[in-house]
Amino acid sequence: MAKRGRKAEPRQAPRPNAYLPVRPPTRLTGRARVFWKTYAPALFRVGLLTELDIPAFIRRCQLEQELEEVMKEARGKRKYQKAPSGYEQVSPAHVARQQLLKEIRELDAKFGMTPADRTKIDIADQLPEDRPEARDKMDDLFLKRGNWRKKRGTG
Repeated sequence: MAKRGRKAEPRQAPRPNAYLPVRPPTRLTGRARVFWKTYAPALFRVGLLTELDIPAFIRRCQLEQELEEVMKEARGKRKYQKAPSGYEQVSPAHVARQQLLKEIRELDAKFGMTPADRTKIDIADQLPEDRPEARDKMDDLFLKRGNWRKKRGTG
């Protein structure tokens, strides 16, 4: 049975500080390092990369490196191969690729890296106006005390 009356107010989840190390971690090399340099600044700017998210994001970067290696291994090979029993089976490289892609999709969803996943993440309360370290010049222009519409006569 459903409860009647007002629903309890949802608790405000604690927000860790947005955090972006000056350099990528040293254990990231090759494709993982490129992935970090490409996506970490953008995730930081929108408040999705915090000090508590760094280990998960490092794992996402490592998965990108592993996927590149598995793709090199799978390139030029058939998807199916004959097993010792005579039956055809999916090659181990293709199985590994599918498992990596599944894990990548899960982490991408947590970081809002697809359009559908971004709609599920509430970042409205994490706008740069309350985090000066994440602001850029355009944010300063449009978020200046919320009165930019009044000046133009549209608000």
